[in-house]
Amino acid sequence: MSQSIDSQFHLVFPVVILEMTLGLDAAAYAADIRAVIGDGAYTTYHDADINRRFLALDATQELIGGIKQIATVYAKKINLDRGRHPEDWQINIWANVMKQDDSHEFHTHAMSSVSGTYYVQTSPDTSAIIFEDPAFHRKMYEEPIDARAKQTGDPPYYNYNNWYRKPPADTLLMWPSWLSHRVERQRNDVERISVSFNLDSRQNTK
Repeated sequence: MSQSIDSQFHLVFPVVILEMTLGLDAAAYAADIRAVIGDGAYTTYHDADINRRFLALDATQELIGGIKQIATVYAKKINLDRGRHPEDWQINIWANVMKQDDSHEFHTHAMSSVSGTYYVQTSPDTSAIIFEDPAFHRKMYEEPIDARAKQTGDPPYYNYNNWYRKPPADTLLMWPSWLSHRVERQRNDVERISVSFNLDSRQNTK
């Protein structure tokens, strides 16, 4: 076979997950969230009064503005014909405080286009967020992965069934809302404080 024959590797149906540092005062924001959420609650999602107080925080409003700008760039990157301008986005946002032994099982975020999490307080041993390969359920069996690839963890992540991330504080992750993910059990007593959000646009185009 001739070595001069042209060949191409096509990366088809990729899932794009954005990760970036925002440069916010995460430590001060963590203290504000802790004061709002109290000792008994795990999340502001289920309590409208607590979530209103969370939304009233200056840092939350600053974060919302940043998320909308980032989502506009992200939508363009993944060819999503939504949110062409930051003001197009509607956002649903809430805070979470995970204590030791807390976890969150696999789920998706229905009725939205883009979802994500901003990590306010973490530790080296904090629980990971785990993303599930959307093609996993169509595989006949689990393919072995080259041990060198697992050690380096360098993209692209071919044949990975799950992708684990333990983002440091002040890190934002953003992904398509249909992508299944979970949070593993928190194994230490350092609270894992995060802010999660869903985004949809007021209209497809503008």
